[in-house]
Amino acid sequence: MTGHRARFLRHLARGADKTDGPLSNSPEFAR
Repeated sequence: MTGHRARFLRHLARGADKTDGPLSNSPEFAR
């Protein structure tokens, strides 16, 4: 899902070292 990826990329762009929200449980995050 591009929507989830976009949010993930936005999180990284913000410089967030910690995973917040349900996305942290997503398999894409583990990557």
